[in-house]
Amino acid sequence: MRNLILFISFLVFSMSNDLYGQTEPVLIIDGQSVMFKSDVSFPFWLKSGQTIDIGPNVKFVSILEFNLDSSTMNYSQTISLSSIQVVPASKTWKIEAVAMLHDINSHSGFSNSTQPSIFVSPRTYTSSGTFVVPATVFRICVEAWGPGGRYGGGGGGYGYRCFNVTPGNSYNVHIGQGDSYDSTVFGNLLVAWGGRTNVNGAGVGGTSNGYYSITGTNAYQQGCGWYGGDGANGGNGGRPQYTPYGCIQVYPQFPGGGGATDQPGASGQIKIFW
Repeated sequence: MRNLILFISFLVFSMSNDLYGQTEPVLIIDGQSVMFKSDVSFPFWLKSGQTIDIGPNVKFVSILEFNLDSSTMNYSQTISLSSIQVVPASKTWKIEAVAMLHDINSHSGFSNSTQPSIFVSPRTYTSSGTFVVPATVFRICVEAWGPGGRYGGGGGGYGYRCFNVTPGNSYNVHIGQGDSYDSTVFGNLLVAWGGRTNVNGAGVGGTSNGYYSITGTNAYQQGCGWYGGDGANGGNGGRPQYTPYGCIQVYPQFPGGGGATDQPGASGQIKIFW
């Protein structure tokens, strides 16, 4: 059984960069980043008092714990480690295998009801700022939502794409606002355009330049006035108020919902995974 587990682990580690953001996983041993290679690094032993934590491209670490006394070593338990821990006194740990994060150019949106649980470190921006690539990170995946258009505006666009990056490099993050003709931008790599305002017709939904892209819906007109378009993979558009027809005003939802008559659109956002 142990050989089967190791074989499966080696098979997973050998898969190409088309599936994984980095070729090898990284563990943090006693505060130092250590890259593990499938054909030379396992098994790896830790003694009492040493610390271990998961690093980039790692989801879980499979560990066998043994009890120690003066002359014997007996199996204690199997550990699935996902956060920093210290090897207890009178124990030794044997690292058997590492489960890696899955990083693909997906053809389905991530920030919805089917968002995979494998992502453990999205950094979310709801206001503009700067993203600095963390140490040991060489590939990131970015989701971007454009803002909704105002005053009967279309919904903001959505885009997703993965990029090779260099640790320490910085990228400007601009979050589009729904009170102007604006867009959400990550460096010069990814843009999610905002929905456009109603000008002599329905406001048009925005799109993106992402590998995977969804276009926001257009605004539309009914008896109560202009209804904002829904944000792509995002929030619903606003609804106008018109008391004689019993229409109750609803503001556009974040991210990217288009504004109804006399409403600004909802702002955009960015999520960065590594």
